Amino acid sequence: WIPNIQVFKEKNYSFSNVKTVSPQELNKYPRIALIKSESSPSIYYLTKQGIKHHIPNVKVFKSYNNAFTDVLTVSDAELNSYKHSTLIRQQGSSKIYLLNPSNNTIRWIPSISIFKKHSYSFNDVVVINSTEMRVYNEAEDVE
Repeated sequence: WIPNIQVFKEKNYSFSNVKTVSPQELNKYPRIALIKSESSPSIYYLTKQGIKHHIPNVKVFKSYNNAFTDVLTVSDAELNSYKHSTLIRQQGSSKIYLLNPSNNTIRWIPSISIFKKHSYSFNDVVVINSTEMRVYNEAEDVE
């Protein structure tokens, strides 16, 4: 996953080396799902939509059966080029929350009309497990 042309150029890639392959061929390669920057120990899950979701602690990291050997270190510029997750949903639940990772709070979005009013997208919702959900403190609902 290369998020934009700046990262492509930063890595000194060349368009002359880009090849078109079938989805079947592409699926033979593992998807990078865990990243961190060169300057920080914080680890992020990278969704298929290219959204980075901060993993708040080691307990949560291990609850997903992750291994530290699977974390790819990227440049600060590359890490910063990915959009931060702001919408989460616990696996098995339909409730969507607005996430504020700076203070570990979540705010429930109680209706589809409120969801639409704020121009949120279902493609931006990151599904998390119950271990991670317990890390967050609920604040007032989104209005």
